[in-house]
Amino acid sequence: MRAKAAPIFLDLVIVLILFGRGKIPELMAHVAHGIKAFKRGIQDDHVRVGNDATQPGCSSEQARDNE
Repeated sequence: MRAKAAPIFLDLVIVLILFGRGKIPELMAHVAHGIKAFKRGIQDDHVRVGNDATQPGCSSEQARDNE
């Protein structure tokens, strides 16, 4: 276990030296914002696809084909 933890600890120290203490939380906040925006985009696409299938003049067979 100690042999596996040493490289991880060394990597963390290097990242801390390169980015500093203040940059890491800022970087993680940007990553979280990007993930949330991506999830919103995926949900919007699902809603948009669902709305396209239920447009007026669209038969039930066409709606099933669009899904």
